[in-house]
Amino acid sequence: MKIVLVLAVAILAGCATSSGVLKSGPDTFTVNTSASPGHGGTASAKKSAYDEANQECAKQQKTINVVEERASTPSWTDGMHAVDLVFKCQ
Repeated sequence: MKIVLVLAVAILAGCATSSGVLKSGPDTFTVNTSASPGHGGTASAKKSAYDEANQECAKQQKTINVVEERASTPSWTDGMHAVDLVFKCQ
């Protein structure tokens, strides 16, 4: 319970977070980012997601092909804006 409380306080204090790029299939990746309104909200979360996706594809000397993008503001995050990006490097 203490860990959950510490994480909640860190999120609500105003920050930006990222899952990092995760492989979700043979040639498919996901990245989940979030940002508080004080750190640019949805626009910042979206930029971070695309930056990380582009960096992953550049490492492979390929370009990004977006499969799906979802933006949300989950009620439990009290204002945090989240972006989930699914992409392929081609």
